Amino acid sequence: MYGEYQRLTRQEMYDLVWSVPASKLSERFGLSGRGLAKLCERHDIPVPERGWWAKTAAGQKVEKAPLGPAKNPYLETIQVYVREDFRHWLSAEELAAFEQRLTEEKTATLPILPTSADSRHPLIVGSRRKFKNSASTSLHIEISVTKDLRERALCAAAALLSACESRGHSFVQRPGSEDGVAALKVCDQLVGIKLEEPMLNVPHVLSKSEAREKAVGRGWNIPKYDSVPSGKLAIVLDHRADGERRTFSSTNDRTMESVIADVMKALVRIAMRLRADEARRADREQREREAAELRRQEEQRRREEAARIAEERRRRRELLRQSIRLRQAEYLDRLIRSVEAAVSSANLENSHATEWLTFARAVLQGLTPIPELLKEVGAASRVL
Repeated sequence: MYGEYQRLTRQEMYDLVWSVPASKLSERFGLSGRGLAKLCERHDIPVPERGWWAKTAAGQKVEKAPLGPAKNPYLETIQVYVREDFRHWLSAEELAAFEQRLTEEKTATLPILPTSADSRHPLIVGSRRKFKNSASTSLHIEISVTKDLRERALCAAAALLSACESRGHSFVQRPGSEDGVAALKVCDQLVGIKLEEPMLNVPHVLSKSEAREKAVGRGWNIPKYDSVPSGKLAIVLDHRADGERRTFSSTNDRTMESVIADVMKALVRIAMRLRADEARRADREQREREAAELRRQEEQRRREEAARIAEERRRRRELLRQSIRLRQAEYLDRLIRSVEAAVSSANLENSHATEWLTFARAVLQGLTPIPELLKEVGAASRVL
């Protein structure tokens, strides 16, 4: 989930520990309950004893353990990662719907595990077919167990299917999968699901050859432990919702029915977190698009301003060039008039002076910038 690192004083952490139950506070900090207890112990912060919150809720008067001075002055500040409340990204309607689903799951009856794996559900049939033919691409639940546990795994899968479908969850082919592995669709969110048999690490039993290797000081590559099937079933959820469990295992004291009930509650919480992630991601992408559009507009303004400045400089240079030509034209015009007056007074119309005057008038006509200026002004007026 998302959040930021914050620095808290011992007093601030003490106030939090005694005002918020450890289960909620540890989730806020991204810690386990034991991790929060160790953090407080490390910083000499007393925590409520077992049953303190129950007594408080019952109205009994219980006292807080006082906060004493820290043994080490460097422990006066605590750096913790404070998670952002993902519910902030859900609309009021979505949050109410999810909370209602969670309330229903808490009061739902335990699912019933069938005694035999004779279900004709298409996913169960596909799973049996997958056991017999590894190349089968029929839609099925991914089951990874030893042969002795297959029938029990199929019974658990049937109970899981019944519980999911009764709640409106559906199974679809996992995106990107070509072998028919099914994923679970919960409140429009995809969650991968799998039944597997956890492995146990047991001490490795030396063979005769390994014992001989050990006796002569070799055998450094002999493993210390071996992984063996546990004989238990576990439901594994494949999701990207931070802070939610992924593995739910049956034990000697915990039946598969109660495991499936826990999975149903977890699926709603996971869907709620995934929906919040989608909303946050959409908000971030929207802000990125808006920032990119602002950058594009700023870049466009910068280019337009640069083009305007370049055009202004060009026109200034052109105006200076035209003023120089106009000055030269004035000088040349006075010279031509003087020569014409001299030629006229000396009666030299048929001399080389007349050729020079023709050439000079042609040059004068090329120097005069007035026609060009009139043409530019006319073009500008047509644009406007």
